[in-house]
Amino acid sequence: MIDLPKKEVDVLVIGSGAAGAISAWDSAVKGLDVSMIGVGTPATEMSSGCIRFNDDRSVPEGLGLDRGDLEDAFSRAERFLIDEMKTSGLKMEGARRDQGRYYRCHGTIVPENIVQGPTSSGGLDRIEGERICVIGFEDRTEFDHRLFAKALAQRSDLRVEHIAVGTTNGVLRNSSVDDLLDMFVDAAGSASGEVVFVPPFISLKDIDRWEELEKRSGRKFAEPVMDLGMPGARLRDALISSASRAGVSITNGASIVGMSISKGSLNEVTVRSGHRLQHIECGAAVFCGGGLVGGGLGVSGKDVIDPLGLFDVRYLREGDGIDILARASSGGIRTGPGLEAIVDGEKVRNLFVAGASLPGMNIVEGNGIGDAMATALLASKAATEASR
Repeated sequence: MIDLPKKEVDVLVIGSGAAGAISAWDSAVKGLDVSMIGVGTPATEMSSGCIRFNDDRSVPEGLGLDRGDLEDAFSRAERFLIDEMKTSGLKMEGARRDQGRYYRCHGTIVPENIVQGPTSSGGLDRIEGERICVIGFEDRTEFDHRLFAKALAQRSDLRVEHIAVGTTNGVLRNSSVDDLLDMFVDAAGSASGEVVFVPPFISLKDIDRWEELEKRSGRKFAEPVMDLGMPGARLRDALISSASRAGVSITNGASIVGMSISKGSLNEVTVRSGHRLQHIECGAAVFCGGGLVGGGLGVSGKDVIDPLGLFDVRYLREGDGIDILARASSGGIRTGPGLEAIVDGEKVRNLFVAGASLPGMNIVEGNGIGDAMATALLASKAATEASR
């Protein structure tokens, strides 16, 4: 193991998903020296890239948060998504208190608050009375164009056709963005659809090519809502870009192997990246490691556990009438009213927890990304104050 020189930062953010990125960004734009570390694929990247705000319906009263502060954090998260993501190249549309309805990749309808531009074009209110063309790959099971077209055809106001353009092995995996653009433009040209749905294929670095697709074809293109694909990767890339641009030092593939806590204060965090070991002294830290999906929490038997073996765990729902899944989803890292982590029954004054690691915030399929980001802003504010 190689020992790297000790590092000193004002704030250390643990976790590089949506909560971690906005927390790190928020502290950095206030002038603090911030480092963010992450390991594995965060739930944000596995999500649909859409943002759903459940507000105080999924930020439990049991966390003890000030509701006025929480309301302000929700508004700030909304502004960040609309304004800051645009500077990172990702146009997002919608509003926190207004839910639009969109088609998922298998034809079911899902409500979302803030979505990426290509998804917005396919909103139910945007395609009323239109002729629709659905283009897909013959063997692409995550976007079954036939099933998707059949679902849309259930609406009496839509005229729907679908086109297959080869297989993922023969086309998608061996084609450049230019090749795919040419292929979708040609396929759309042979159809009568005014709105054309295609599987998500454009990364953040090429997202400006979306307008080229529409200009060349003379048609409006749209993406379905799809997990485990390009939209989630685009969102994560945009979040990382914003944090980096704000001055955050980012280390991927780094995991926590130890924390030094004494007299109710976090003094040092030990981080391992491959064969390298580094000790980081920090004025404050924010843990945004995620829930059961993101790896910030684990399960042992019937119990939710902290994989670090450090934090106290709390359940918001327990009792004879609560099933195992409901109990697990209500579990998380115990915190004080200011999101201070509880370790061995004692609050740690400069270590804070946010996002899906909190009790009752472990929401699957990215449905609580907006709420996780709001709690991360509260934790960032507390960490900023504690570090000074």
